Amino acid sequence: MSVVRFTDEAFGAKLIEAITAGLYDGNLNCLREYVQNSIDSKAKRIDVYFENKITLVIKDNGEGMDKEKLENALQFGKSEKTEKDIGWRGIGLWSGVPTCRKIVIVTKRQKNPKLRIEINADQLREKYNQPIPAIKVLSAVTGNIEELELGADESIQDSQYTMIRLEGILPNQYAIFNDKDIKDYLSRTIPVPFNIREFKLGKEISKRLLEKGVETRETVVFFENQQIFRPPYADDLFFDYLIDKEFVIKGQTIAYGWFLSSKNNRALTPPNRGIYFKKKGMTIGEETLISKLSEQTYNQWQYGEIHIINESLKENAARNNFEANNDLLDPFYKQVGEFVRSFQSMNYYQSSNVASNKIEQLKKQADIEDPKKMQNKIDRLKTRLERNRSFPAEPALNGMKKIIDNVSTKDKESLKKLEEQVEEKRKVQKNDPIKEKRDQFNEFIKTAHPSLKKHLEKTTQKGKMELNIDAMDPVKDILQQKTGLTLDTICKLSQKAYDWKTVEKGDNGPILKLSGEVYCDRNFGVMIHALHDLFVNSAKHKKGEPTFAFFESMTEEERLHIIMDFTAAQDLVLRLIEKSIPNKKT
Repeated sequence: MSVVRFTDEAFGAKLIEAITAGLYDGNLNCLREYVQNSIDSKAKRIDVYFENKITLVIKDNGEGMDKEKLENALQFGKSEKTEKDIGWRGIGLWSGVPTCRKIVIVTKRQKNPKLRIEINADQLREKYNQPIPAIKVLSAVTGNIEELELGADESIQDSQYTMIRLEGILPNQYAIFNDKDIKDYLSRTIPVPFNIREFKLGKEISKRLLEKGVETRETVVFFENQQIFRPPYADDLFFDYLIDKEFVIKGQTIAYGWFLSSKNNRALTPPNRGIYFKKKGMTIGEETLISKLSEQTYNQWQYGEIHIINESLKENAARNNFEANNDLLDPFYKQVGEFVRSFQSMNYYQSSNVASNKIEQLKKQADIEDPKKMQNKIDRLKTRLERNRSFPAEPALNGMKKIIDNVSTKDKESLKKLEEQVEEKRKVQKNDPIKEKRDQFNEFIKTAHPSLKKHLEKTTQKGKMELNIDAMDPVKDILQQKTGLTLDTICKLSQKAYDWKTVEKGDNGPILKLSGEVYCDRNFGVMIHALHDLFVNSAKHKKGEPTFAFFESMTEEERLHIIMDFTAAQDLVLRLIEKSIPNKKT
């Protein structure tokens, strides 16, 4: 039996590509690796910023590195870190290779010189596919450790920091390494605090995490001189109640979670949405990881964090999930999935019992909406609030049931008061025939001929109640379209369209008259002219004669009747003109 022995030549350069690029879902993840190293070095502050738009700098005030630690940090896949540290793969310094042309590390440890070393990322990528041993490639692309002169504000005794420079961000990375995405990534991925000025519940959450022994490793991080905080960013989106849950498997506490629930009966929007796994403050996976565990539709009305406490539950190298080498993982995932399904059941219960936002909308509409329509809307809402949905049995949600039920009681009281106001308004309007007629008129407009409807919709409410000289414009327009004529008067257009010439005057004068004025195809054409002449003849308007005295002397209710009848007659005329067909004899 022979024993296979591996030498340095057994590990080709392709292995480096697989590790530096293949372990991560996205290249922004190199920021997570560098921030982890900073936190493990006990940094109190980390600054991330651009220089000249193409060099990204990650600088911390942690312990820094002496020559020995720097050499160890450059070892590939080898790490001195323990369970107390966040990072553990021994690849962090190399994680920026796929993103830039050169990685420069400058570091200073107390009582030690300032050191610098660089990695030629361009050269490393060139050698990926060459038949060269990995160790030779790493040696070739890594420079020597140099000692640098101290800056004016540095001292050999006290100064400590590490600065990673990703120099020459590659053009194909510009879309990824932009200000917004970097800020969003840092805020949702690394252990930064809440902004308790905007999110006051953050103070209580931090207190609970401390009481439960959750290690969050919160660190002050700035991007482009702006402090990064983790979501959520607003209190008013949520009920003022903190849901907490311990996930216990086989008698062991695996994780502790805190959650907030939306009070607006709708899914939250990023960044104030999602439930995230955290370990030592670092995010594992995305919000979709939780959604997948629910095994059903989950409307994301909650925000929360599930902090892993049990060290045996390890994240994978990409930190997008956990390693499936632990008998606690499957039952833990099952328990989380059941809990998320309880959230969905609670969302259904809330939707059936809470309607605060909808009631506020109805209150705003009540002053302008027809009472009958308002009552229909109220009835539909009452039907929704009378649905009998069960609340989930999950004990951690019992407090939310009390809150939802209290809100529901208040909503039903508000809806009852609104219904009383609408009924009072309906009674008042019942004794107001003018208002009732106006409402009828507005309803008629909705079903009128399209050209008439369009004309009236751009007319003011006051204008609708007057005999305006442009009121017959829809008739004029459709006559021009149907005949192809450009004549600009209703009289001439109707004469040409329906072949009539004049209306003869009688011998003895009319028995009845209006305001001192006297006045099937041909008859229809005359009717069009008569309708125009009676109500909107521009010549009569210009003369200033008492042509419309018959109209102006009427009561408001009578005028409203006339306007409605005129509009109905105009609607009839338009529909008949539209149905008219070309005469083949002409």
